[in-house]
Amino acid sequence: MPPLFLSLLVLLPVLPLPHASADADICIVGGGISGASTAFFLTNYTTSLAGAQLRVFERRHKVGGRLGTVTLAGDSFEAGGSIIHPRNLHARRFADLLGLAAKVGGDDDWLGIWDGKSFVFQTLRPPPTGSSWWRRKLHSLLNSLLLLRRYGLSLLKMDKFVQEMLQRFMLFYNGLESRPVFATVEEMLQWTGLYGLTRRTLEEELLDAGLNTQTIAELVTVITRINYGQSTHISGLAGAVSLAGSESGLWAVKGGNWQLAAGLLKTSNATLHLQEGIDSITDAGDYYVLRSNTGSEYNCTATVVATPLDEVNITFSPPISIPPRKMQHTHATFVRGLLNPGYFGVNSASNVPELIGTLELPDIPFSCISVLKRYSEDDMAYKMFSRAKLDDGLLDQIFSARKETIRINWAAYPHYEAPEEFGPIVLDGKQLYYVNTFESAASAIETGAVAAENVARLIISRLSLPQRGVEPDAPHIKSFAEQEEEGSQRRHVTYLFRRPSIGDIVFFKVPSAVQVCLLPSAPPLLNQILALSTLKMCSFQFQNYGVNKDVVFIKRVLATPGDFIEVRQGQLIVNGIALKEHYTATHALYTMEAMRLPEGHVFVMGDNRNNSCGSRAWGPLPIANIVGRYMTSFTRSSFQ
Repeated sequence: MPPLFLSLLVLLPVLPLPHASADADICIVGGGISGASTAFFLTNYTTSLAGAQLRVFERRHKVGGRLGTVTLAGDSFEAGGSIIHPRNLHARRFADLLGLAAKVGGDDDWLGIWDGKSFVFQTLRPPPTGSSWWRRKLHSLLNSLLLLRRYGLSLLKMDKFVQEMLQRFMLFYNGLESRPVFATVEEMLQWTGLYGLTRRTLEEELLDAGLNTQTIAELVTVITRINYGQSTHISGLAGAVSLAGSESGLWAVKGGNWQLAAGLLKTSNATLHLQEGIDSITDAGDYYVLRSNTGSEYNCTATVVATPLDEVNITFSPPISIPPRKMQHTHATFVRGLLNPGYFGVNSASNVPELIGTLELPDIPFSCISVLKRYSEDDMAYKMFSRAKLDDGLLDQIFSARKETIRINWAAYPHYEAPEEFGPIVLDGKQLYYVNTFESAASAIETGAVAAENVARLIISRLSLPQRGVEPDAPHIKSFAEQEEEGSQRRHVTYLFRRPSIGDIVFFKVPSAVQVCLLPSAPPLLNQILALSTLKMCSFQFQNYGVNKDVVFIKRVLATPGDFIEVRQGQLIVNGIALKEHYTATHALYTMEAMRLPEGHVFVMGDNRNNSCGSRAWGPLPIANIVGRYMTSFTRSSFQ
């Protein structure tokens, strides 16, 4: 990127603008994840708001925006925003900070691709609950072979396309000192190298990436219809985000993802105005006057619109200018009952896959159907997504029995069309901000948080609010660069006074509870084969040296308590930063999904990564098992 462009990005936020005054507040319109994240970052990146009160207005009776839940037969299910990617680091840290428990979805869903008459492709039905580790891994390997036989190398090319997008997106987690404050969405995307993906369709991008037409017409189409309700003609970046939503390791907050928004608002100490929508926003010079549907007025030094303006009736004076954008409505239908096997061309309900994806054909009335819960063999809870309302007559054809039906029509996300056009972040050139303009690039919980953090930093810099320093007891999320710097400083102390650090070589006893090597989930066929090789190697070591005796192993510490670790494209990534490793024998020939190290544990592996029986095989190592640290060795070459 040219130095002049970076200079403009850095200089823009410090233009002389009015300072926050004590008689006006900072107001956020919208209590969803974007608004809650903005409130959180504002209060955690500053020592004070210069006397201003932070107000959040939510027109509904509950915060969370589109992260809603429904109750069906006494059970609560996500209506929208139901999954979070393992590399969505803001969401993961929010959940950790708020003490919210995570639930991980299964990676062995029984998928069927339906063309309106029959299933053109199916994965294997999952093994029975309680099946052995060997049987589950064999099932996963056979599914990989089925996918490979039908779609060939396009699977690997699709994964490469998604991983390249994710690597660029991870730049949004860089330390604040190396990451500019952005005034436009275009600048955000250009800085990460993602802008080009918004100029062309997903189909065009995938064809250039070498995917065959069958993979795009079937597998890719199913994924985009499930995650965005749209075809492969959506813009490339939204499509890549959609494909990432089909990876393994996806998770959600137990009890509903809306708790992320609720917790962030509580932590920020914002004054929350529930069931109070904003009808108008008027520029009064040094502040804005917000008038609500209750007849109240509020003076706000800065105002943040954190809800899509496409279907919200807010009057701006003077008027603002944003490009027209159509929202994609998703009709979510929840049914307790039983699917009609005849409708799907099979002879028994037990032969209907648990997840039904559909092709882009005009006669198919829904995008997908998934089983949410099994009460018995003839009584289940289902969720359906469709682009139009499913009436009772159609539902009676799809289902042989219906005990309860709930319908929700929600403006889920923008209707994506390449090339995308982006509205401004600063709506009036002053202190009126729009978080949800970033949704024109991609819509997800994490993109809302990323956009919110940038807006918060923009407000802080343009109002010259006092920024919070790196204080040991400050309740804020430290940048990844800060954490890495602190870790390197701690490494100069011996084990007598500190805990293990990244890079240490340690002697340890293998946990006695390790009787079976647990390998990470790995859908690609190559990774499955390598995983099985690792298992054989681990079994050899355990058989020869034992796991219950006082035998000491030696490995390198790669992550410490609280760290996030993963392996992508042969690169070890800790807390979003790729480690520079000069000591490894070869690059890793496998991938490893992101995981967070629990308290009291470290992640260890040998330097010969592809043949190392370490934490990748049997999980995090309890620090209590470490018996010492390797310091140095002397060989003949040491004295030459």
